[in-house]
Amino acid sequence: MGSPLAPLLAEIFLQEFEKKYLSLFENLGIVYWKRYVDDTFVLLDPKFSAKIVCAELSKLHPSVRFTSQEEDAVTHKLPFLNVLIQRQEGIGFQTRIYRKPTFTGLITKWNSFVPKIYKYNTISVMVHRAIQICSSYKALHAEFQFIRKISKRNGYPSNFVDSIIKRQLNLKYEPPAPVPPTLSTDTIVFKIPYLGKESQVYGKLVTSAVAKQYPL
Repeated sequence: MGSPLAPLLAEIFLQEFEKKYLSLFENLGIVYWKRYVDDTFVLLDPKFSAKIVCAELSKLHPSVRFTSQEEDAVTHKLPFLNVLIQRQEGIGFQTRIYRKPTFTGLITKWNSFVPKIYKYNTISVMVHRAIQICSSYKALHAEFQFIRKISKRNGYPSNFVDSIIKRQLNLKYEPPAPVPPTLSTDTIVFKIPYLGKESQVYGKLVTSAVAKQYPL
């Protein structure tokens, strides 16, 4: 097994790499650069070639090698992580959920012998991800239908899934409830020697007395 520090050290290395060569990125035609771990979404000036840019970046350090995947020349679609990005002229970018071809549709079965909260979270995570990623109502509706289909295949009741979808939509689009103003409080620390059970009893008595005089 690798060192538990490896991911942290790799992130530090890549951040320093980006800081050091940031000015060079512009000379290579890089208009936008956004990295997540070791995957980077890049907008490139059409005058520059992605393969040539990767080759130039790979020369900067012997431990770094860049490869590229370009958008489809016809559909203008590009998968990045779990997002399918489509560039549309005059509109901008449209996004929806992306699943690899190896996706089987298998999730935690409804009849699995696990706490119900696990099953709830299985659906809730998919719904939350759809709301966060899908950039249009059409894409979001299609994703909800897909979630319903997958859930049904795994034995989930439709009302269970629909209730989660409704709750997640309410959390996203309902205005938050007003938060009552909080009173500023000061923290006072009583230091007493530990004498066993007597100290614990004394601590409870002090806490109880303070709570009666200054209820929260």
